Amino acid sequence: MVVSGLRSQQSQGRSQNSYTSCQSPSQKLLSNAVLLHLEQIVKLKETTFCATVATITKIFASRYGWYYQACHECPNEVTGDKPPYKCTKGHETKTAIFRYKIEVDVVHAGTKCKFVLWDKESEELLEVSAAHMRETMFKVGIFDPLDFPLALDKLLDQELAFKVKWQPDWTNCSVIMLVKDKPVVNQLKPEWVAATTVNSHQLCPL
Repeated sequence: MVVSGLRSQQSQGRSQNSYTSCQSPSQKLLSNAVLLHLEQIVKLKETTFCATVATITKIFASRYGWYYQACHECPNEVTGDKPPYKCTKGHETKTAIFRYKIEVDVVHAGTKCKFVLWDKESEELLEVSAAHMRETMFKVGIFDPLDFPLALDKLLDQELAFKVKWQPDWTNCSVIMLVKDKPVVNQLKPEWVAATTVNSHQLCPL
């Protein structure tokens, strides 16, 4: 009976994964998220998963730079000058792992908001890993992570569809997914415009 139950759970897991993989980019973007204008998002009082369309206009010069050294077991940053490096959860990482964390300003219809682009989405837009970008900087004698490589300008002036986690305490959005294909972005716009009438009880808080 136990074996049968396990197989059933595994089968359900495979079925769910299969369903997710068959979803279109727009379906994935809108899954468990409400489609809102940027102006609506920045007024939300609760942590909420949202989808929106906006244009990246500026790379925000944060005090942390554009990448960080990451733990191999969790998303947290590690500290230490030599291995093993440790994160706040006590995980030890024996090799250096570098990941993007890029803060940008996005704008739509006069409303501005800070979005945080993480490793997967940054690499998707830049088409190069954080480790490779960092190594390129080192080769030309630039070692300070606060010095932004010109290659990051590739992020600018792109109108994208975003799935984000709005965090009112930080007044920013953590990017979960993005879609850069123009046909998909344009396909979302009619639904997005219609979503302006959504009521607060329809939102998807954390």
